Amino acid sequence: MPEIKPGKINPEMALGLPLSQLFAVMATRLDTESSMDVHESVHFVFPDEGKRFIVTVRRGVAEVIEGEPLPGTPEPIAVLTMDSKTYRKMALKLVSPLSVVACGGLDVAGS
Repeated sequence: MPEIKPGKINPEMALGLPLSQLFAVMATRLDTESSMDVHESVHFVFPDEGKRFIVTVRRGVAEVIEGEPLPGTPEPIAVLTMDSKTYRKMALKLVSPLSVVACGGLDVAGS
């Protein structure tokens, strides 16, 4: 069978992807083995869209919630605030997280 190589994503298309879809993909990429003893959450805030996503890792499973945290969700270890377009570019590796931090495009509260 021929090898299928990933194509480059069109930046315009990337900016149109729903945030919920990007977070759903993130949840599937969790390294289950190394996160079995983890119970932590991180909040992602997107003021330009008025949205917040909470990613909670519990015993090797990533849970993604849009809006308010579910009961029993631990306090976030970090709250990341950024423009949704910047996040989309970062999630799709069109820009590096380091460059976003360097230019002030990401505010991190917590550890």
